[in-house]
Amino acid sequence: MKNMVMAILNGASLFPYEVRQKGLDELVALMRCEEITITVMGASLFRSFVDVLGDADTFPNLRLIRLGSETIQERDVELYKRHFPPHCLLVNGLASGETQTIRFYCMNHDTVTTGPIVPVGYPVEDKTILLLDDDGKEVEAGQVGEIVVMSRYLASGYWRRPELTNAVFRPADAPGGPRSYYTGDLGRMNPDGSLVCLGRKKRPS
Repeated sequence: MKNMVMAILNGASLFPYEVRQKGLDELVALMRCEEITITVMGASLFRSFVDVLGDADTFPNLRLIRLGSETIQERDVELYKRHFPPHCLLVNGLASGETQTIRFYCMNHDTVTTGPIVPVGYPVEDKTILLLDDDGKEVEAGQVGEIVVMSRYLASGYWRRPELTNAVFRPADAPGGPRSYYTGDLGRMNPDGSLVCLGRKKRPS
């Protein structure tokens, strides 16, 4: 929904597509016919999309591929470099309905990945990331901790679910200050300041 609203507010043409109903071949045809410039899809769909591409399937107008919803792997970057033009960027990121976007990682054909998992990127404005252990203390550099987002721009909570709201949202230390949201995701900070998301934290049963 956020991407749809952003497109409309910026005067862009919008092409929602039901891939389960229409299939991948029609998606390729749509992107070529309409000269799509930006596409947003999950990593699994991206892999399936690339699998159906032929040698003649090129996208000279495409300038940005935004992936999300799942962990982006090194092989996804290689697929992007193999099938899409050098002027097209590949973007990974981390976002949720509670926080909106909190990290971005932009790649081009010169980007060198240093591990099997692609980082979700670097900070965006007004969003601070902490990595905390089970005792609520920040972990040491390079260690894994729960991703906690601090910002003045978070959701107020969950509709008619006060227990869940209180479990994951924490109040600001001072009036008007940033609140905290405990994402339930695990992460590790790279030496260059980029964040790697490592999946969901196992909650006590």
